[in-house]
Parts: sequence; structure tokens; C-alpha cells
Amino acid sequence: MIQTIFRCFLLIFVSAISSTAFIVNLPAIASPATTATTATSTCSKSAVAFSRLVLAASTEETIDTTTTDSDKAASAGGGDESISGDRAATRNQENYEQMLQCTGATKAKFQGKSVLLTGASGGLGKELALQLAECGVSHLILSGRNANALELVAKECQERCQTSGTTATTTTTNTAVLSTHVIPCDLADPASVQRLGETALQVCGTAGIDILINNGGVSSRSAFVDTQLQVDARIMQINFLAGAALAKAVVPSMLANGGGSIIWISSVQGLIGIPGRTSYAASKFAVQGYCESLRAELASSGITVHVVSPGYI
Repeated sequence: MIQTIFRCFLLIFVSAISSTAFIVNLPAIASPATTATTATSTCSKSAVAFSRLVLAASTEETIDTTTTDSDKAASAGGGDESISGDRAATRNQENYEQMLQCTGATKAKFQGKSVLLTGASGGLGKELALQLAECGVSHLILSGRNANALELVAKECQERCQTSGTTATTTTTNTAVLSTHVIPCDLADPASVQRLGETALQVCGTAGIDILINNGGVSSRSAFVDTQLQVDARIMQINFLAGAALAKAVVPSMLANGGGSIIWISSVQGLIGIPGRTSYAASKFAVQGYCESLRAELASSGITVHVVSPGYI
């Protein structure tokens, strides 16, 4: 009982302190593992902001979401003026808008690259797709179960690409034109996952996939005694085995090209198990362990492996 209470408090603590959108770079062998966390929010901005943090974290770029030193001093009484509510709101909005801009190391990493993104039809996946379009990727392969929703996301990505000035006709700094591809896939079906991997590689040709983002997944909440083994197997297939299969499909081409990245969206519950989440926690713990082993194995290959562990978005 005491251990359960401690775990629950720890989970609440992790979610609470992550409200500042900090990024923790965990130590690893040769290549970094990155865990980013975010607090619970009903605002759609949370998915937008977190998508930017995910991409930045994979490059170890630091994003400042805090107020300036002068603002901090003023609010603490160390300056000549105090920060009004309007000024604080304006500062927060400015920081938020600046944070969302794809610049620096993040843009350098993703510009001109081929990316396979699962779970792209909505939520965090959709926002990741839009961020990738703004960062100037050349091939963006969007996957999910809802083909119509994916087509709409692909259209928004093209619009975002044009707005950000990353098409060949609107900029001289990036000659790559964004090519979006929609490949529907049911992660619960191993055959469908295999077809996704094969089709994605065909789309990109000899260049292969540069970056795999395993974002697709499903949640699960139920008491252990009420959870059938079939549910455990389904959650494991969707959240873990499907991503592992896609990694096996794309890593050979990454090795041949001398580098690449795997970014896997896990969960804080892949670090801390809580009651009523046995199936879900098991799948996310599997992701954590799998990626730690894979990272060490690929350390000298130029392929980086990143795990992102958000709270509730």
C-alpha cells in the first residue's frame, strides 16, 4: 500500500514539475536518450508545444520557455517595476510563439530528410507532422487508420510548408519540395504494419527512411483481474511490437546510409507503473527497455535512438 501511494505521488510530481516544459537528457552510450514530459492540459496548445519539444529534444536543442532575467528580477522586487498581468501574458505568448519556430539544430537535423510518422491523423501526431513540414523535410509519410483524416493533415502540411517558405519556389535556402504520402495502417495487424514498412521504403527509393517516429499507440485502463490476456496482447502489439517491426524494416537502410534516427513516443507510465494500467504500462516499459538496448547496439553506426515520455497531453 505504501509503495502504491508513493508511486502515485511520484507520478503526480513528475506531471506537475513538467508544466515548465523542461527537457531531460538522460545519459546513454554514445548516443542520447531523451525524455520530455508535459503536464495535463485541456488546451490544444499542449499538443502543439509538445510536438516542438519532441523534435528539439532529439537534437538536444534547448528551448527557453521561461521569462527573461529582467522580468524575474522585477517580479521579485529587484527591479524598478513589477510585471503587470498584461505584460506577463504578452511575454508568455511571445515565448510560446518563439518556441514553436523550427530553427537552429532542429531545422538542420530534419531539413531535406525522409520521415515516417505513425499515428499522424490527429493529436500529437498531427502537430508533429505540421512541425516537420515547417522544418523542411523532403518526404513526409503519414500513417494511421483514418485515410480521410490523413489526407487533411497532408494538405495542412503542404500549406504550412508554403507559409514557412520551405518550398523550392519560395526560398533559396532549401531546394527540397515537400512530398507528402498517405499510407493507412492498422498497427494491431502485423500484416498491415509489414506493408507500411515496405511501401514507405518504396516511396523513398534508394535514399530510404532517415527518421522513424513511432507515435501511434492506444491507451488502456482496467483492473488486472478484469483484463483478459487478449487485451494485453493487443496493447503490446499496437504500442510495442508494431514499432519494433517498423524499426526492423527501416534500420537496414539507415545502416547503409551511415545514419538515421528513431524517435519513439512512450509515456511516463513506461517509467512508473500505477494501478489499473498493467497492460499499458507493460507495453511502454517494453518500449523503454527495447530502445535502451537498441541504442547501445547502434551506438557506433550513426543511428540515434530517442524515447519521449510525456505525461497527459
